[in-house]
This record gives sequence, structure tokens and C-alpha cells, in this order.
Amino acid sequence: MEAVNNAVEYAHHHNREKVAKVRVRIPPDHIRFIVVDSGEPFDFKAAIAASVGLKNAHKVELGRGFSTIRALVDQVKYERKGETNQITLVKY
Repeated sequence: MEAVNNAVEYAHHHNREKVAKVRVRIPPDHIRFIVVDSGEPFDFKAAIAASVGLKNAHKVELGRGFSTIRALVDQVKYERKGETNQITLVKY
């Protein structure tokens, strides 16, 4: 999953002592993945904007990964909760 790869690579910089968590919820009408990492906050709006058509992906490091994510799911949401980043992915 691209969101987990982003957590490992960009948020945790491949540090084996840090853990990315994935929670999965499967209600009857959709599946929801919540990926949690302890990396620094990032500009989610810029990453999503860069992913549109990949026009600006070279300007935002995470842009290409988010274009992949957006192609596979129906909703993508970012929240900063305390000291964690949380990316929620929903597929109906």
C-alpha cells in the first residue's frame, strides 16, 4: 500500500525503531484504512494538488504517491493528531 510506503520512507526515513500502524474497518458498504505514523507534519494539500495529473509532482516529493492512492480509493483524508500523521483511505 502506497500510504504505508510513504510512512516508512518519508515520515520515518526507514528507521526500524519507528512503527507505522494500519487500522482496517470493513462496514457493509466500504473499506477504510487508517495509516498512522509519527513523522513530522507535511503539506497534504500541496501533495494532493501535485498529484492532479502529475503536472507538479516533481515539485512535491509525495505527489506521485498520492496520484497512485487517488486512483485506487474514493476518499483520502489527512489529519494531524497529537504527534502523529493519520491518512484515511476509503473505498466504496
